[in-house]
Amino acid sequence: MSRVIAYRILGSIAAIFGASLLAFMIMRVLPGNAADVLAQQATSSEQRRRIAEQLHIESSIASQYIAFLGGLVRLDFGSSFYSGQPVRTLLSRSLPPTIELAVCASLI
Repeated sequence: MSRVIAYRILGSIAAIFGASLLAFMIMRVLPGNAADVLAQQATSSEQRRRIAEQLHIESSIASQYIAFLGGLVRLDFGSSFYSGQPVRTLLSRSLPPTIELAVCASLI
């Protein structure tokens, strides 16, 4: 029994790691980057450099992924490009109604 539980836990960890790697790689494969989008509002080259530095754009892919995983572990999802608010705050506001809808839908 404990062997089955251990396999399930290891499988879950592998699935979470795979999903995070897939999400990270999809964001890196898309054309352009977040720094370019945010830099359109910036006027000076110093502001553009600071934006790229904050987003770790100039770092290697491996160090970017490690920073990405570190943010996930700390539940630091960054700030919304649209509103500028922390994503964690936005999720905490929208998650309860989403769970309520999911529970109601599953009961029906």
